[in-house]
This record gives sequence, structure tokens and C-alpha cells, in this order.
Amino acid sequence: MSFFSNHHSLRSSFIIILALLLAFTALPCLGAGIDETDEEALIRQEILGMFEEDMPGEPYEEYAGELSVTQGLDEAWVNILLLGTDDRALNTNGLTDSMIILSFNAETRQAKMTSIMRDTWVRIYGRGEQRINAANRFGGPALAMRTVNECFGMNISKYVLINMVGLSAMIDELGGVEVDVTAEELRYVNIYLREYRDMLNTLPESERTDIEMADNLQSHGPRTHMTGAQATAFSRIRYIGTDYQRTVRQRMVLISMAQKLKDAGISKLPRILPKLLACCSTNITTGEVLDLVISALRVDLEDANAVQQYRIPEDGTYESGIYEKVWSIRPDFEKNKALLYAFIYG
Repeated sequence: MSFFSNHHSLRSSFIIILALLLAFTALPCLGAGIDETDEEALIRQEILGMFEEDMPGEPYEEYAGELSVTQGLDEAWVNILLLGTDDRALNTNGLTDSMIILSFNAETRQAKMTSIMRDTWVRIYGRGEQRINAANRFGGPALAMRTVNECFGMNISKYVLINMVGLSAMIDELGGVEVDVTAEELRYVNIYLREYRDMLNTLPESERTDIEMADNLQSHGPRTHMTGAQATAFSRIRYIGTDYQRTVRQRMVLISMAQKLKDAGISKLPRILPKLLACCSTNITTGEVLDLVISALRVDLEDANAVQQYRIPEDGTYESGIYEKVWSIRPDFEKNKALLYAFIYG
């Protein structure tokens, strides 16, 4: 796995910030309503499961083979795979519950994000049939890229891997965020925060964020100030309303983060950079980043045409359920390949 090192320019970190912010708006969610009496137990199971370090019986091996890149796609669009994992540290390859294709066009100043459902049942090279979120666990980002390329006809050869604990720390470096919070959302934020504190207490001291920043949120209403942990908890709420409303919450956090970065300017980056190094890994070189960064910074995150979101498999193109004791989503790959091409390339 290729980690960012200190010789990278401060300008190069802008593209990683952009990738983090774009990914933050598109985390996939398949949750539905749950029994009121069981909600805290289910949330505890969900959150603690995100930090599971190992899959029993499956040793980690870094994949170093070909990426099965599809030729002939429009080169004006650069496709990057964003991998979101809640591993305890970045020196382990975990399940990627967030997989997003970030497509960027420097000429048109457009960014498009395509979330891939984590339970999509695919064939992973050398591992047989598995859910797609296991590709990174079995072979790191390279195997995840190969799997996406083979399943959806993509040409991805670059990735950014994101650690959510570090993302919380980055929000804190920005001074927190201000978003509108309802009384019901406040209750769920604090449920998630309790489990987040439990998780932090299991980490080595050197890997913890400031645990006091995960204190309960005390107020709600317009422009409520939240720390990184509180904002992360807010953005992950899946038990109030629909997936659309969850995406709205994430966009609220995104806009506030973007505004903080704009207000802070480049002078803030020396403080932010160490947090980025702690939460990201990538194989994007400085030279490649510099070709994109100026145009990327001009993307208007509030412009619906400049920043578009999508999800695959598309509704009506897959079946889901328990197959051989495993919950999975079984898509029509040819239909979804065509739909993905139409979304990215028009």
C-alpha cells in the first residue's frame, strides 16, 4: 500500500480533501426502520462491526497483479476509486463499506460520484464469489480496483483509502462544523457517540483522537456547532427518514467543511496535513495531482450540475436476499455497466 509521504506538496493535499468531501456525500446506506426497543443494540452491533480487524480464516495478502483496465474510455474523465474503511489503523486491509467511483473532468470542472452497494455479489479474482466490500480485505486497493473494473467496465488505476477516525480528526482541525440539527437527530448522534467512545478506548493511545471531542452533543437547532466525532455520528444516522435524508445530512456537513476550508485558506494546511496523512493512503503521485488540483478547486460543491451523485446497482436491475445463508445483492452487470457509462460520460 502506497502511503502519502512528507515530500508531497501542500497543494497536493487539496485533491485528497476534495476526495474526502465528495466521498462524504455519498456513503451508501441500505438501512430500514427498526424496532424501537432494539435500536441501541443494533446500532452497537453495526458500529462495533465496522471496526472488526480480521475476517476469520482469510489471511491478508497484498494483490500486485494487473488491474483489468478497460480501454477506449473518454480520457477527459479521470476515475478514482475512493475506499472508506473504519479499520483501527491503515496498516490493515479491512472491509470497505463505502466504495465510490469519483469521476473528475478538469475541462468541464465537473465531479461525479457513484456509490457501489457494499453487499453487491461479485467474482473477485483468486477468491471466487464474494461481496464486493471484501475485495480490499483480500488484496488491498489494487484488488478492489480490479474487481470494480471487471464488474463495471471501468478504467480505474488510482485510489484513495479513507479512515473515518482520521476524518473526524480532520473536521476538528477545521474547528468543527455548523449544521441544522433536530431534536430526534440529537438523540441518535449521542447513541452513536457512546459507541464511538467505546471504540476509541480500545485503541492504542497513539492512535486515539482526542476523546473529549466525542462528548455528547448538548444542543440542537439551526447552525448547531459539532466536533468531528459529533459530525461523523450525525452523517451516519440511518434510522430517521430515507436514504435521501441521510444524504442531505452528509451534504450539510460537506458544505460546512468546504466553507471552513475556504475561510481558512492555504495557511491552515500545515495543521491539516498530519491528519490527512493519518487517515488516507493513495497511489496518486504529486505530479498527477498537480495536473488536476487547480481545476478541482474550482468545482462548485453547491452546483447540482457540477457535483452529481449516483448509485449502482440501479433500482430495478438487481435482486437481493439470503442466498446460501449470506445476504447479498445480485445485479445485472451489463445493465449497470451501461447505466454507469451514461451517468459518467453522458
